[in-house]
Amino acid sequence: MHEKAGYFGLHAISEDGIEEMIKHQSFEIWGYPEEHDGEQWGMKGQIEKIDKYNLYYTQIQTSSGQGRSPVYYQKDESYWIIGVHRGKIDLETGLFNIAARLSLPRVKNILGWMDNYFNVILPDGETKQSKLKALLEQKNFKVRNLQIRDSSLLSEEILSLVAKSENTKILMKLDLKHGNINPSGAKKLAQNSLWTNLHTLNLSKNNIDDKGAVALAKSKTDWINLRILKLTRNSIGDDGAIAWFRNIVSSKLHTLKLSKNRIS
Repeated sequence: MHEKAGYFGLHAISEDGIEEMIKHQSFEIWGYPEEHDGEQWGMKGQIEKIDKYNLYYTQIQTSSGQGRSPVYYQKDESYWIIGVHRGKIDLETGLFNIAARLSLPRVKNILGWMDNYFNVILPDGETKQSKLKALLEQKNFKVRNLQIRDSSLLSEEILSLVAKSENTKILMKLDLKHGNINPSGAKKLAQNSLWTNLHTLNLSKNNIDDKGAVALAKSKTDWINLRILKLTRNSIGDDGAIAWFRNIVSSKLHTLKLSKNRIS
């Protein structure tokens, strides 16, 4: 796709380097201002000053809706991002537009995030489920965020792999909303004892009842960093809710969603 649509490079520059660069280089920002109803607008101009974390500019005018647009420059036929537009900030010297600067640590973070996402491209004759199974069993493949919204993928075998795979050991966010997960599937997830980094678990809009909720709650003292748990629109009753409130992990939750269940 990049050969047809084009792409940007990421350019991390030292503070000294960018101080020199902004003296003679123009930069651009393009986005979709709210007042222009879906049309793309942009502008080129100078960046006036920088600090360790940000870029500041008044010559490039922006509007609401252009936040998170890249701040970039062109060199020959290549385009390089040096920051991400955030909005406006009122400083002692006046009102400036501000962008987060792409420092080397930030670029390393971005590359790390990219390494932990994957795009499933299926060869002819290969099913999505077999491809996902192969990925979960693949060596040297780690994932921090996993979202599966296709219920046809969530067999008990896949749920068991998600729970037991070394590849999900560092998982921080797991989203299996609308996955048609039944009590038996919930018990498969409950077999996990590796997710000490898990922060967010979304099991909303499934078919989890009291037995599934109790299994998840009673065996999950290992999920010590779980802070957000979503169980909305299942078939959980009083026993399942009580089991979670009695779990030691629940005392550390800041979000527990149990609405639209069968709790009296």
